[in-house]
Amino acid sequence: MDRYIIPNIFILLVIISSVVADLIITEEEEREILQFQKLICPPIGEINEFELTTLYTTTKMFGCAYLGLDKPSSPIPLFHLWVEDPQLVIDNNRDMRGSCRRTHQMDHFMFKCMSRFVPTDKVEYLNNWRYASLLEYTAGHQYKNITTKKSYRCAMYHVVNDIEMDIRSIRMVISKPVTGETFDISQCDGLSALLGREDLPMLPKGMRYWPDGSMLLFLLGRAPTPGTSPNPITKFLPGQDNSTMKGLLQK
Repeated sequence: MDRYIIPNIFILLVIISSVVADLIITEEEEREILQFQKLICPPIGEINEFELTTLYTTTKMFGCAYLGLDKPSSPIPLFHLWVEDPQLVIDNNRDMRGSCRRTHQMDHFMFKCMSRFVPTDKVEYLNNWRYASLLEYTAGHQYKNITTKKSYRCAMYHVVNDIEMDIRSIRMVISKPVTGETFDISQCDGLSALLGREDLPMLPKGMRYWPDGSMLLFLLGRAPTPGTSPNPITKFLPGQDNSTMKGLLQK
């Protein structure tokens, strides 16, 4: 009987090795994929954690964001967002909140970046606002959508760099998910009304979504190497202290 088992095991190992070989990408291909994603994703850099907080929410929620190459589950880097669940924000110890140290109190959003584009609206263009189209993935399912249709979001953001402190801040609004076969640019409609206003009302306690289903976020992290930034502005949002990253997020 053993004489049949050994050949069969060998055949199985050959098949597995062949499948794995097809999934492995070279270091050169990995660098090219990562570089492409960095060009079309919101500019948070390569595997750099950005601290995150919600804006204009009575219940302050923290989190983090990064662009990560999560092998072997995903052959491409994904744009990750972690945002605290307002129903689980139960303490005031801010030193232990934010970043990626308390993900059990956060919701995990993952996106494949499909494109980054410049707005055609004159006001949006002059304000250096940018758009990105995102394909949403489902956590816990090998980064695959478990529905028959794909889910898309639109992100609009404004980047500010403090060159002296080597810090980058990003104000970002992300639309609600819309299922369909392709991304619809109309998902971006109305996002500038949230991104550009400084006099927004506070969302009620326990809420983080605006009436249109979008989220308004503020991200803060280390800027990329000087000279590579597409938007070298050297001041932060009005009324904010830029002494430290932690101070900005916890105000």
